[in-house]
Amino acid sequence: MRCVRCGTKGLAITVVLTLALGIGANAAIFSVVRGVLLRPLVNRDENRLIYIRQSARGIGAEDAAFSVPEFWTCARASKR
Repeated sequence: MRCVRCGTKGLAITVVLTLALGIGANAAIFSVVRGVLLRPLVNRDENRLIYIRQSARGIGAEDAAFSVPEFWTCARASKR
């Protein structure tokens, strides 16, 4: 009977330590994710930000991505 009680205490300690470790790891990972991914970026010149969009109606895409050469063409054209 005594061994069963000792085993129960050991199990309880193991469960409590496992829960504490899991909760601590979860809190640490969430803090990192929140700091890196969820916090909005700070932009120094927010009034100078623009959103460039192109549509490709031939393929049915209203918000198509730019290729790198297209981006540089637009950038050079805007400096003129």
